[in-house]
Amino acid sequence: MKKLSKKQTLSYLALQEVARLQELLKLTQNAEVVTSCDNYTPEAYTQNSKFIDDAQKEIYSLLEGIKRDVECI
Repeated sequence: MKKLSKKQTLSYLALQEVARLQELLKLTQNAEVVTSCDNYTPEAYTQNSKFIDDAQKEIYSLLEGIKRDVECI
């Protein structure tokens, strides 16, 4: 099996980060839609808000990782 170059490895990692970023954006979009429902309990709202905040932190982290990988390529 052929060994990957550093650029190929970084490209692959960046693509994985982009895929996770897309997944998180979709999940947070769905979570935000759910929080706008009228019959939403305060506990569920708090839990959903925490998920959105945690996802936002991961999104920013992924963006930094993608930026770093692309700059190295």
